Amino acid sequence: MEIRYEEDCVEMDQDNIDNLLETEPFEAENWYNIGWNLAELGRYEDAIDAYDKALEYNPKKGEVWFDKGDSLEELERYEEALEAYDRVLELDPADAEAWFNKAWILDELDKSEDALEAYDEALNIDDEHGDALFNKAMILDELGRYDDAVKCYDRLSEIDTENPAPIFNKGWILLMKLEEYEEAVKCFDRTLELITDDYYSLHYRGVALRMLGELQEALNSFDHALMINENEAITLINKGDTFKEMGNDKEANECYDKVLKLIKKGFYED
Repeated sequence: MEIRYEEDCVEMDQDNIDNLLETEPFEAENWYNIGWNLAELGRYEDAIDAYDKALEYNPKKGEVWFDKGDSLEELERYEEALEAYDRVLELDPADAEAWFNKAWILDELDKSEDALEAYDEALNIDDEHGDALFNKAMILDELGRYDDAVKCYDRLSEIDTENPAPIFNKGWILLMKLEEYEEAVKCFDRTLELITDDYYSLHYRGVALRMLGELQEALNSFDHALMINENEAITLINKGDTFKEMGNDKEANECYDKVLKLIKKGFYED
């Protein structure tokens, strides 16, 4: 996760840090400044030590707890990072970013329901927190709560109308989980308005059209996808299956032969 409070710090290189460490006496802000710069250099263990020294001077500095949590997170010391973010939230329960970071860690620890609650806390504070909405939708999808996931993606699309990711993900759920093929096609069409030559949108659009029985349009979509990546065996298989449904066994077999060649070349494994 990103360190949030960098505007409070003076950027230093390693020599600046070494020179400052030789200065006495130190104040809390000096240690915080050093900790932030050490973290920027990727020296997270040393950064944590500096943050701890800053907190000895003033344990009620939320920004120090926050950035300590960030460094702990980078080291995958998730339980300790949670403790740091909890300290931030004790000082300021309305800190949406601390709730967001806490939710992300809880998800990493496979505590999905707790993560959802934390994302909800973040969204109660900032209902346009796009990352919280997106991550919440991903968890809901994993939990099989597809309708709720779709609602999150819809809300995110309202906030950021030019972001193709929530539209694509919604389309995928509608296609693969809810079997709402017409709505899925609309999602992939919208994604393709934003990213003209997106292979995955073209592929899944073709799958949805095939499920709707619009076989020629499905073939057109598969062909467009294969123009972008001719070695995508899954698209060739779907194209072959579409030809087969149209009664065109010759074209179908040509597609399947291409797949076999890809397998021999190591491009595809079932």
